[in-house]
Amino acid sequence: MNWRDRFLTGGEVGLKSREPEVEDEERRRLKSVVATVSVENELLREKIARLEKRPPFGVAEVESMSRTLSPSTQAVVRVKFCKIVPGPPIL
Repeated sequence: MNWRDRFLTGGEVGLKSREPEVEDEERRRLKSVVATVSVENELLREKIARLEKRPPFGVAEVESMSRTLSPSTQAVVRVKFCKIVPGPPIL
């Protein structure tokens, strides 16, 4: 066995016996956290997009609100329509 073969064999043994370092474990954990947060953010963006495509209240809900008494005046609240006004993004 020449020096080259001994060197390669020693390198293989060193690689096989190398135990994961604390930094490697922490890096792996942090990558997992980032991946989880990224997936959750994408799902939330999709949900927001779906919710923004439909009106906030259906016909039945508007009719129900139109028959509701105001707690302060005891008068019937007349809801004709509902409109969403865009505001600043929520971060």
